[in-house]
Amino acid sequence: GGALFKDFITTFSSIAPSSHAEVAVGCVGDLVSLKATYLFSGKDIRNEDGAHALKWLRDHDMNSLPLQEAFDALIGKAKDAANQAHPLHGVGIELMKDKPLKANFYLRPVM
Repeated sequence: GGALFKDFITTFSSIAPSSHAEVAVGCVGDLVSLKATYLFSGKDIRNEDGAHALKWLRDHDMNSLPLQEAFDALIGKAKDAANQAHPLHGVGIELMKDKPLKANFYLRPVM
């Protein structure tokens, strides 16, 4: 899990300047999870960054279609968004021993 965690941090810290990054340790009974999250400033995220997030999912054998559909729905017909360039607001992964990788993508409507 350490290599995947490092890959995640390296990949997403280079996409856009992070306005907030955190690492969390979760405990449920005997299970322990490690979670990394980056939250981005909306003006810093571009369509290319959204494509990069989709590629990251595919590169890790995860289905990117639901995220692409969410991007499409939240972008809508907004061409010249005043406050935000892309709905991707943040990314996170959670690693737990003997469990599949969990990826979270935080989105906002383009306004």
